Amino acid sequence: MNEITKFGERYYGPGHICNAYRELQNEYNHFALKETSKPWWEELARRLHRGHKVLDLGCGSGVPARFLSSRGLGVLGVDVSPDMIELAHRQDPHGLFFCAEMDEIRWPSYGFHGACSFFSFLHLPKRRVKKLIKDVHDWLVLGGVFAITVVEGEGEGLCENFMGKGIPIYLSYYKQSEFCDMLRVAGFTVEDTKRLEVKTENFDETELFFLASKNGILDS
Repeated sequence: MNEITKFGERYYGPGHICNAYRELQNEYNHFALKETSKPWWEELARRLHRGHKVLDLGCGSGVPARFLSSRGLGVLGVDVSPDMIELAHRQDPHGLFFCAEMDEIRWPSYGFHGACSFFSFLHLPKRRVKKLIKDVHDWLVLGGVFAITVVEGEGEGLCENFMGKGIPIYLSYYKQSEFCDMLRVAGFTVEDTKRLEVKTENFDETELFFLASKNGILDS
């Protein structure tokens, strides 16, 4: 696992994220193209209907967005890294992508049928993630679906050797019960959780997947 070496929210800075993914854009995109998280994308897509709008928070290089667009969903992605946004435009020419911190843009209430965050909460302080989850609940229609993957662990702060490349970046790790509680406090019903052990040449980690919904009946 990528280890945190300096603990605390004071080490957060979006510049670290932009610099890291500028350096690692090829490695990251290569990893994303392996589509190891495809079962989570499919789980979200199964719950939605063609033409539904999905907000992709921390869309990265756009590989999940491309998959969701191929299922007839309208994807709107946001990422703090301009390099990732450029890659996302190439991966998914049908999606709309904005360069900003994922909790910076105020979207309209009941504006989306689905939302997702595939590993992007890894790079945001927990305090801001808690607030963002509550905002997502407001942005979803009744019956809307929220799919999230995070990395299992404890603490938050600066990792100074991200992906074994000696690159600093902010990381937040979660216990399964901890993240479930955050979803429930925000008003979501947690419908499913899964664990996946992942091994790479640079690190090993346990990924946690959550599928949550906003109470109500989703329009077809």
